Amino acid sequence: MTLLQELAALGANIAPITFIGASSQSAGGTVAYPGGAASGDLVVLIINFGTIAPTTPSGFTLKGSYTAAPLYGYRYGIYTKTKAAESSVVTSATDGGVKVLIFRNASNTGAMGSWVQTLAAATTMSVPSVTGGYIVGYGSDRDPGKSIAPTEAGWATLNNAGYTNFSETASGKLFNGATGVQVWNLTATSTFAAVGTQFEVLP
Repeated sequence: MTLLQELAALGANIAPITFIGASSQSAGGTVAYPGGAASGDLVVLIINFGTIAPTTPSGFTLKGSYTAAPLYGYRYGIYTKTKAAESSVVTSATDGGVKVLIFRNASNTGAMGSWVQTLAAATTMSVPSVTGGYIVGYGSDRDPGKSIAPTEAGWATLNNAGYTNFSETASGKLFNGATGVQVWNLTATSTFAAVGTQFEVLP
C-alpha cells in the first residue's frame, strides 16, 4: 500500500463529530448529563452566572468568558472536559441558566467569537477560525418571551430554554467545507440586552 493509500484509509476511519444531546436548567447546582453520554465524549458546559462571580466547576477548563455591561451585569463562561464515569456536573450558584452539550469524536473547542451585546436588534456573529469541526452558536436574551435562533439555513437547534427572566438558545451545524464566514444571527427584538457567541468544537 502506498503512503497516499494509507493516508486515505486513515481518513476513512476518522468518524465525524456527532452531537449526542443536551440538558439544561434555570440555575446552578447539580446538572445531569443528557442520555447517551459515554466515557470519552467531550462535555461542553455553558454557564450564565448572572450577577454572581464565575467559578470554574471541578474538572473543567475555562475556554472563554464574557461580562456584560454593568446595567445588565450578566457573566457567561464556556468550559470543557472529557467525560469519565460521572453522569452530572455540580456548578456554583448562578442567576442564569446552565447548559450541557455532549459531542462524540471531538477533542476540544476552539477560540470563541466575540460576545456581542445588543438592544432590540439582530446581531451577526462569526467563528474566528473554522478548521473542519462542528460550529456552535449560543445566545441569551433578557426577555423570556422572545425567540432567539439563527436565521440562516443549515443550523440545528441543540437546546432552547425559557426561564422566568430570560431565554437561552444553543444551535449548531457540522462544518461543510464552505469558505468564508460562517454566520449565525441572534435575533433579539426585546428592549433588554441580548448577548451571544460562536465557537468551534474540534475533531
